[in-house]
Amino acid sequence: MLHLVILSNLESINAEFIASNISQSERLVKLNEIARKQMNILVNNKAIKDFELLEEK
Repeated sequence: MLHLVILSNLESINAEFIASNISQSERLVKLNEIARKQMNILVNNKAIKDFELLEEK
């Protein structure tokens, strides 16, 4: 589930980068950094962990 949330965010951010004429190579670096940050934030979020536990039941 977290991967889908992050992917959706990255798609939106990438569209903004494209509209800002950021090169593909620069977008790739920035999107990778953003994805890592978002994953760390979401993985360590207690509310999300609790939600995932509820989903498993």
